[in-house]
Amino acid sequence: DKNKPEPVVPGEVLELKPRYDADRKRIPGAMNRCAGNGCFDAEEEIPCNRMVRIAGMNHTRGPGCFLENLSHGAEHSAHIAKTIPYWTRYFREFAGFDLDTKYGLPFNSWYECRGGEHHRCLSYGAGGIRYDTKTHTGTVNPYDAVCGNVHFAPNGRQHYDLNGPDTVQTSCTHFRDGTGEKEAFSTADFSQYNTLAGDCMGPFLVWWWQNMPGLDNTSLDDDGAPMLNWLPFLYY
Repeated sequence: DKNKPEPVVPGEVLELKPRYDADRKRIPGAMNRCAGNGCFDAEEEIPCNRMVRIAGMNHTRGPGCFLENLSHGAEHSAHIAKTIPYWTRYFREFAGFDLDTKYGLPFNSWYECRGGEHHRCLSYGAGGIRYDTKTHTGTVNPYDAVCGNVHFAPNGRQHYDLNGPDTVQTSCTHFRDGTGEKEAFSTADFSQYNTLAGDCMGPFLVWWWQNMPGLDNTSLDDDGAPMLNWLPFLYY
């Protein structure tokens, strides 16, 4: 019906954020209107020089889906918007957005997988991985998913897979701590959160956030210095 108003579809999470340079100094007057998972419209006037975040909450869904929205915002802010270069540098490694530089693949993450949650593009075995993104196929061995990202847990086979049967070895719990150690990861690592945030990717994302470098973390930066706490980057 052409007389019906257009439906309003809110963004998952919109953010206006200051930009910082490589020394974590604020760039005067530089504000990124696309720091969340989407952009504020150009005609929207936002008279702020501090961070603004507006998150969309679907009242028909639960906290897991809302956590996925917020996690996409963090992912976008670090990986795409690059508001804080320090965070971008290490987040890409943490969340597997460095497949091109780490393994020489023609794409940077498993978001390249086509066909959504209906196409199983990853399979695991003997410390490696085989991929079929519908545009590229190949193997990586050895392979370390580190902590995975919003769409792909470290043992995910396709987008939004919370039921992967494989147990894989990842360095997530030893992220950049200098030991080089890996530990087994399976769906059992996040199943305790199924009732806390049971919809969308919620159970896995609770685990994911808990493994980000926070207060008193043991991770090291490229200079061998203690990694900064990432959580303040969400609120710069």
